Amino acid sequence: MALPPGLTYLFSTLVHFGIPSVVTYVLWYFVQETRVLPINIPYWAIVTVAICTRPIIFLVSKYHSRWANKRAAAANSAIIAPYVKQSTYSIIAELIESNRDGYPGGHIGCTE
Repeated sequence: MALPPGLTYLFSTLVHFGIPSVVTYVLWYFVQETRVLPINIPYWAIVTVAICTRPIIFLVSKYHSRWANKRAAAANSAIIAPYVKQSTYSIIAELIESNRDGYPGGHIGCTE
């Protein structure tokens, strides 16, 4: 009998988020038990770092991918297209508002 799609998704997400946290916890625990560092790290700090591992990986990978793209573009004598500084929700709100005024997409590309 196959697992329901919700459980399959939860297990795949657990693996995605769990592996970095478990590896971080085990490494910090190993460092703590072998006395590699001269200080005693409290277990609450080890658990906090293990829980925060995935968000830290997300932030670091975001900036690393931008850096790698700029470097690859420079190697190919290209330039990176500018990033949109607005959030997705604000852009959608502007499009809805422009629809109400009767000029759909009128604000896009306009310099006033």
